[in-house]
Amino acid sequence: MKEIEDFFTGGNGSEFGANVREYPYRVISPGADDTHIIFATKWGCFLQGLDEHGPPTGAGMIIRYGLPSRHDLAWLKATIGDRRVLFLGDLDPTDLLIFLWLRSNLDRPLQLVGINDRFLSELGASLPDSYRIKLDDEETRAVKLLEELWPALEVELGPYCLGLLRDGLKIEQEAVVSHFVSSVPILAFLQKTALEQPKS
Repeated sequence: MKEIEDFFTGGNGSEFGANVREYPYRVISPGADDTHIIFATKWGCFLQGLDEHGPPTGAGMIIRYGLPSRHDLAWLKATIGDRRVLFLGDLDPTDLLIFLWLRSNLDRPLQLVGINDRFLSELGASLPDSYRIKLDDEETRAVKLLEELWPALEVELGPYCLGLLRDGLKIEQEAVVSHFVSSVPILAFLQKTALEQPKS
């Protein structure tokens, strides 16, 4: 979506900016029989959990911060193949716009698995108010863009998470990891979701 690319390119600070290519991709290659790819935006959240839990069964992982470049699309499509994509990002307009951009460009089924109401409910993550972060001005503008571009936003986020964004608040993945003192429950949730989903 050109509107999303323009928003990132025209960003004045915050987490928005040009489509920077210096952010590296971290990849756990999918096996021949793996049916899913998990696309996540925060590598650091998974380091300890991957040591303890290992990669989710049935899925490869692609992890990268920031909006991908169009130059990356051929590689992404080749790596994903005919697999379904599960997207895990922060509950913030930056990662949600990245999700929308990927969904419109990858030509593959792409499911938002977190952070949303279902994610928090299934993990049993009742986060204290102190884990919420106030949106800055750029992010507040991005919420309006999200609602313009994503008619099913409330359906996919859930009323609680959408309400937080509308109230000018966000939740980052680090908050959920801190709540559990590990990313192991998140990896277990991703594995369960991948194994329950059809291949395509």
